[in-house]
Amino acid sequence: MESTFHRLTNKRSRDAYVEAELVNGIASQIRILRQQRGWSQKDLAEKINTSQGVISRLEDPSYGRFSLKSLLQLAAIFDVALIARFLPFSQAIPAIWDTRAESLEAESFEDDFKRICFYSKSDFSESAKYKNSINVADLERKDVDLGMVKSSWVGYFKKSDESKSKSGIQN
Repeated sequence: MESTFHRLTNKRSRDAYVEAELVNGIASQIRILRQQRGWSQKDLAEKINTSQGVISRLEDPSYGRFSLKSLLQLAAIFDVALIARFLPFSQAIPAIWDTRAESLEAESFEDDFKRICFYSKSDFSESAKYKNSINVADLERKDVDLGMVKSSWVGYFKKSDESKSKSGIQN
């Protein structure tokens, strides 16, 4: 990773790197999301009223002609969020380097919703209800710092697949 960062001291190199990694990443993630749902290219094509050939091109890293409209359409079909952000290279490179399939998978909102339990500080300081109803080792805790934004919750737990059936928490 360090050598990649040092190679990007040239502006043209940085621009080419960003474009190549963006195109490769999007194409790979479209394929991974489709496969995660057990869909063929034909299945996905039918869902967005296009041909299998169009899906094949979208999944081809050498194609690289995505429109924001087509990406939003895919996000809607996959029922996931689409986020485009400008980042410093120090944050972008580690994310780009993580090409594991599981890091590119995204659950649909419906599946994600079933596993999210919001909590506030009082949930842990005033009661042990969460501690007694779930195995905390089965949870991925996400504390959320909203800065100046006022919020009644401070984070959430995401139940693992194993804890879905064990949890006493209801959504």
